[in-house]
Amino acid sequence: MRERDGNRHRKGLPMSLSPSEQPPRPWSPTNRRSRIWARLLRAMLAHRARLLEWYPRVRVPTTLDRWWPTPVAALLLVWERWPLASGPCPSCGGPAVAVGFGGSGSCGAVSGYCTSCGLLVNRTCSGLGAIRAGCRAAAEGTSYPIVIPTDPGFWALHGPPRELVTVLAELGASDLPHPGAKAFRRQ
Repeated sequence: MRERDGNRHRKGLPMSLSPSEQPPRPWSPTNRRSRIWARLLRAMLAHRARLLEWYPRVRVPTTLDRWWPTPVAALLLVWERWPLASGPCPSCGGPAVAVGFGGSGSCGAVSGYCTSCGLLVNRTCSGLGAIRAGCRAAAEGTSYPIVIPTDPGFWALHGPPRELVTVLAELGASDLPHPGAKAFRRQ
């Protein structure tokens, strides 16, 4: 392998980027919206700095809560540091953030909600290995991991966010959804 003009070449052909270096595909829109999830996610983004500083270990409700609780800091770091976990909404251009990801072998997916219009969005990726690598890299240097079980693996926000809503209200968030809303139970 040799370098020429800052590019790596092997036998004269450029090497392709690894899946983790590829720019993310745009979110694909669905026909579903949830204004309740949008309100919660918008409050989390708005109070991100204070959540990380004062309440990093507050648990977010997930499908894996019983076995591997997820601290809010882990999700906030994934949104910030993993390009597949955030991006502009295809409908309104507002910030969309991941609320679930999973897959197997060579097939993976990330789903999220737009924090402005509540549109459910999706994007595909190269598999469970890429998802685990993205989450691991986002948590690097911290004690806030997102644990994804073995193949096939899946992680998602799910359930009433009682503790999270309480903390967000304490931080001054307004327009918070009721933690017992039906939208938090069906996803």
